[in-house]
Amino acid sequence: MAASSVIKSPIYFSKSVKIITTLFIGLYLVIWAISSPLSQYFIKPLLIEKRLTLSPDTSIRYNPFLSQLTVSNLTVYLNEKEKVLSIKKLVIRLTLFHLLFDKIVINKFQLDDAFIKINKTTTQLVIAGIDLNKESLNKNQDKMTNTESKPFDYQLILPKSALSQINIDIENNNKSHHIVIKNLLLSKVKASEKYQQANINLHSLIDGTEFTLDAEAIFEQGQGEISTQLAIMDYPIIKLQPYAEDLSELSGFFSLLSEQSISITKEQIKLHLTKAAITNKNLVVGYQQQFFTVDTLQQNISDFKLTLTQGEITELSGQGQLTLNKANIHYNKPSRKLAYFEQLALNDMSFHFTDTLEIKVDELLVDNIIVSKDEEADLPPIMKLKQLSISDIIISERNLAVNLIRLDSLQSELILNKEKAIVNLITIPVTNTEQEEIIEVVAEAEQERHPKSADFIVSLNAFSLINENEIYFVDNSVDPVAKRKLFIDKLTLGPLS
Repeated sequence: MAASSVIKSPIYFSKSVKIITTLFIGLYLVIWAISSPLSQYFIKPLLIEKRLTLSPDTSIRYNPFLSQLTVSNLTVYLNEKEKVLSIKKLVIRLTLFHLLFDKIVINKFQLDDAFIKINKTTTQLVIAGIDLNKESLNKNQDKMTNTESKPFDYQLILPKSALSQINIDIENNNKSHHIVIKNLLLSKVKASEKYQQANINLHSLIDGTEFTLDAEAIFEQGQGEISTQLAIMDYPIIKLQPYAEDLSELSGFFSLLSEQSISITKEQIKLHLTKAAITNKNLVVGYQQQFFTVDTLQQNISDFKLTLTQGEITELSGQGQLTLNKANIHYNKPSRKLAYFEQLALNDMSFHFTDTLEIKVDELLVDNIIVSKDEEADLPPIMKLKQLSISDIIISERNLAVNLIRLDSLQSELILNKEKAIVNLITIPVTNTEQEEIIEVVAEAEQERHPKSADFIVSLNAFSLINENEIYFVDNSVDPVAKRKLFIDKLTLGPLS
C-alpha cells in the first residue's frame, strides 16, 4: 500500500500541474478573446458623454502572456462625422515583474500611422474632441475638495520607443497648421519625481517644412541640463502673417540651424548657443503701402551666452555676422524705390554685458546704394553711392565711437519744380492722425533725452569722401533755371566729438 501511494503521488501532482496550467492558459485566452469587446463596452459610454463615437472595426486587445496591449484600426468621430483621432497600430508591452520594485518598465512602445485633431480658441483647447480646459477646471474643483496629494513612488523606464507617421491638424484661432511626425525615437527614458532623463530624435514636417531635433536631457531635483540640435529648412513665412495683423504682407522662407544647451539650477538659468545660422530668402514685409524686400538675409551667431540670475540678466555675450543681399524699400510698387542697396555686410560683431551692454563691430559695408528712385519716371535718383564703409564701431550706454566713415563715389541730384518741391523725391502720404502721433513721439523723446544729452558722447575719428563725388542742383522755380554742380575730389574730416 505504501509503495502504491508513492507511485501515485507524482502522477497526481503531474496531473494537478497540467490542470492548473491548462486553466491559466484557458483564462489567458479568455482574457485575450474578450479584451476587445469588453474594453469597447466600457469606453463607448465615456465617449458618448463627450459626443464622441468609436468606429466599429476598432480592436483593443490585451495579451496576458506578453503583458501587451495592442490597438488597431481605432477611429474616433465627433458628432459621428468629424474624425478627431485615429490609430492604425499601437503596441505597449510592460514587464509586470518590475512593479514589485516600484518600477514601470515599458519594453516596447510603438505607434504607427496616427492622426489627431487639435482646435484652440480663446476659451478652449480641444484635443481629439475633448476640451482640456474644461477637464482641467473639473480636476481643480476635485482637488479643492480633496487637498491631499499622494506622491508618485514609481519610476518610469522606457528603454526605447518609436513613433512614425503621426499627422496632427492644428486650428489655432482659425489659423491652420499641419504637422507630420515622420519619425520620433525616444530612448534611455527614466523618470521619477526626483530624476528625469531622456534622449529624443525627431524628424518631422511643419506646414510642409523639414524640421529635425536631437536632444538629451538630464534633471535631478529640478536641476539639470538640456542639449539640443535644431534644424528648420525653408519654412513658409506666409503662415505667420495671420499672427501679425498690422502687416499688409509677410512672405518668404525661413531656415535655422543651431546647437545649444540650457542649464537650470535653483538660482540661475544659463543658455549657451554654440552656433546658429539663420537664413531668410525672398523676404517681403509690408506695412500698409510700404514694403521691405530682400533676396537673402544671412545671420551667423556663435558662442552666445545668456545668464539669468533670479530673473535678472547678469551675463550676455556673443559674436556674429549679418549679410543682406538686394534689399529694397519701396512705396506702393517695387519701381518706386525709397532706398535700395545691393549688399550690406556687418562683419565681426561682438557684444558683451555685465553691468552695461557694449557692442563692437569691426566693419559695416553697404554696396551700391540708391535713394529715392522712380524707375517709371525719367528722373535721376536723389543719391547714388558706390560704397558706404563704417569701421571700428563701439556702442555702449553712454558712448558711440566710430573710427572711420568713408563714402565712395557719391552722386547726388536735387531737382526743384516751380513750386520748390523736390520732383525726384518719392514721398509717403502722412495722414493728420499719423502726423500728430509723430509729433507726440518726437516731443516725448526730446523730453526724455534732454536731461541725459550731456551724458551721451558721439565721437568720430575720421570722415572721408573718395574717388569721384558730384552734387548737382537744379531749381526750376526761378527764371532763368538755376543749375549748379559741385565736384569733390577728396574730403577728409576729423576727429569729431
